[in-house]
Amino acid sequence: MADVRYLLQTHSHSDHFDPQIFTTRVPEYKGVNTPRLQVYASARTLAKMAEMVKGEGYVDNFLKPTEQARMNLEIFPVKPFESLKIGNYEAIAFPSDHDTTVESLLWAVTENDFTLFYGTDTDTLPDETWKGFQEKNLKFNVVVLDHAYGPGVDSSGHLNADRFVQQIRRMKEEELLTDHARILATHISHEGNPPHAELSEYAARIGYEVAYDGLMI
Repeated sequence: MADVRYLLQTHSHSDHFDPQIFTTRVPEYKGVNTPRLQVYASARTLAKMAEMVKGEGYVDNFLKPTEQARMNLEIFPVKPFESLKIGNYEAIAFPSDHDTTVESLLWAVTENDFTLFYGTDTDTLPDETWKGFQEKNLKFNVVVLDHAYGPGVDSSGHLNADRFVQQIRRMKEEELLTDHARILATHISHEGNPPHAELSEYAARIGYEVAYDGLMI
């Protein structure tokens, strides 16, 4: 993990950001000789992350340049629909239907002609995000999409299986997928989702896959 150089943060919820990980970058924790980390997120998410890191007691405010230098990282506030050149990658941020108080983001990342859409956490994708896909002329080779809840289970802030399928069908209708695109469900909870083998059979009948810990693509 110390070799990771680019962090595209979706939002600041504790299951997506652990402030202790940032705390270990300070010299007192021997966080030395690591590559400089570039952190990309919405301004509101960065502000909340800074509060969480300060709560650990070792860093005052990592939004300050002096603290960033101490932690060997750089902070980049990102606006929705902003296109970024990050190393060898092209990244575009999109609005999510999830905790708008921190302006949660979803990410499309392209390397050469290969594009990944990372779509978690979210409920039904906002219309402005669909419009953005078209305006950016995107076609996805891999889609990783929120599947927090199972078939028929109501929710908010996350997709259930039924709305997951609706999003994928719309991507196909709008020709946003390449011919052999892979669709993967992630962020899976016990709320209505059956065990992995059973859910995988359900997904295969419809045309997507269920991700699991350790999966490599």
